[in-house]
Amino acid sequence: MNMENQNFSLAEQFLAGAGVRNFTHPRSLTHDRYHGGDACWNKLSPAKQEGVLRILQIALSKQLSKDSIGRTVLFDHPNQPTLVLNDWERKLLTYLRGVERDNLFVDVLLDLLVAHYTIRSGNTASPARLKQSFRMLISK
Repeated sequence: MNMENQNFSLAEQFLAGAGVRNFTHPRSLTHDRYHGGDACWNKLSPAKQEGVLRILQIALSKQLSKDSIGRTVLFDHPNQPTLVLNDWERKLLTYLRGVERDNLFVDVLLDLLVAHYTIRSGNTASPARLKQSFRMLISK
């Protein structure tokens, strides 16, 4: 499929925010602050990259509904960080709540979400702990 004629602008902006070099401005320091997003993206085949772009565009284009994941997420467990999510992060997590957990894209999208959240928020929690927190949110 030819992706050139399709509009993936929201997905591309999200990926730039996750530090994926293909989508950042050449002078951007975003990818230097956290390499997880770029490394995750580069492991994907072109077909899987296209799938990620499509899913992100769909998820980020949706309106937030009253059953969407909230802006601030507090966990009962002391080792889980409090999360303050922006609308894109909320939309993606809400979308992932409706997807089967064994879907091969879920893990990739969670890794990209960790990268995006880490860069945007300056989060200092370990990426593994943050991913675990996101996984808990989508399994509710």
